[in-house]
Amino acid sequence: MRTNRWLLAFAACCIALGVSKLRADPVHPRAPAVTVSQSDSYLLQSKVTGRKYRISVALPLGPPARASVVYLLDADELFGLATDTARLLQDSGEIPPVLVVGIGYPIHSFDEAMVPRSRDFTPVTDGPYEQLVRELRGGKCCVPTGGAKDFLEFIRGELKPFIAGHYSVDPGDSTVIGHSLGGLFALYALLQEPGTFQRYVVGSPCLICGNRFLFNRESGYAAAHADLAARVYMDVGTEEADLRKILDVPPDMHDAERRYLEATGNPDSVEVFRQFVSALQGRHYASLQLRSAVESAEGHESLPPILVSRGLRAVYSGTR
Repeated sequence: MRTNRWLLAFAACCIALGVSKLRADPVHPRAPAVTVSQSDSYLLQSKVTGRKYRISVALPLGPPARASVVYLLDADELFGLATDTARLLQDSGEIPPVLVVGIGYPIHSFDEAMVPRSRDFTPVTDGPYEQLVRELRGGKCCVPTGGAKDFLEFIRGELKPFIAGHYSVDPGDSTVIGHSLGGLFALYALLQEPGTFQRYVVGSPCLICGNRFLFNRESGYAAAHADLAARVYMDVGTEEADLRKILDVPPDMHDAERRYLEATGNPDSVEVFRQFVSALQGRHYASLQLRSAVESAEGHESLPPILVSRGLRAVYSGTR
């Protein structure tokens, strides 16, 4: 959730900008805003979801004939981190040249992403989650859930063809990186349309969402399929076991927090993560390469740098 922290960070940013204007330096005028070097940005209107997406594209190091593509969820928060990490790993020869494609929204702060990402990343309606957000926002914010099917169709039928039409990429070689609700969506894609990506980097997936929908989806997939061809890396932090640390709601909202915890069974997030990994491993799919980790002393917000670095190295291991 991190709602209160996002709002505070955004307010602090606005204050800082105001102070800097008051202290303008005429000798050293401002340069254009810092951006990710060698990158492009587009606004892409989806016919499937009916929404606009801000698509950020970071070019690979060197001129590969046909690059592998890394699709990054929550790009409004993670695009710079993922691009810099991927380029460092390319430079060291640990992964091949990759084109990083960030999927975000035309917003001004990451807090504004709560509504569209909650809708796009969740496979089914999640009543307890919607109610929690509604209470945290004083009834002024409705967060619809259950739009992952359309979002996946947008990626498969609109975004991937767009990228293939504008860049020299291998359309059959792609990775997805998702954290938190993004991790939930990445696993949904794995079990719904596994051929969408060949590699899946998944951090802190919200496995309790939708009454643990993904556990049922995993069982359904196993009943209908004898194999699952994918490279998957999953991790979570030990500090995420207590869901209250992830929610991080203000003290005056603890009643809403309690109701959400009761509705979801007061889960141990690390134990739920282990259960899901064990279920996948227990299928013994011949073509599934699955690696997982529980990172000691790491929390929900400290995990993404570790996820991107270790995840990319794991899923691209042996490809150079």
